[in-house]
Amino acid sequence: MHKEEWDRLVDRLNASSRRKKQYQGIMQAKREKEEMEGFRFRPTITRKSRALAEHLKSLPERMQALMHRRKAKIDKVKEEKAQRELSEATFRPNLNKPTRSRATEMQDRMRRRVGHLLRYDLDKQMRAKQRRQIQ
Repeated sequence: MHKEEWDRLVDRLNASSRRKKQYQGIMQAKREKEEMEGFRFRPTITRKSRALAEHLKSLPERMQALMHRRKAKIDKVKEEKAQRELSEATFRPNLNKPTRSRATEMQDRMRRRVGHLLRYDLDKQMRAKQRRQIQ
């Protein structure tokens, strides 16, 4: 087959496909129309529904009220959390044992006087002498 013959064949097949889809669409619309002809649906609104609808606010008003309640709830939770944290506060650092011992050791070092330093020097010399005797 030549290119021209292929083009004509493709055009014929596409046209046939379009006509078939168009026919199917028309038939479906016709079936739906026939099916709906028997129905005469019209919603009825009762007195109770009308009374409820009268008191209903518009959507923007309801959304604004909802957001206001949500913000109030979040603020309340934050306030309660802050109160709990404040009630647990001792205003005194809670030092664990190793930190406290380091702090105490530092204070002891600060209290040493010159006599302590001289004593330290004598102790150091005595330990050096003992090490020499062992060797």
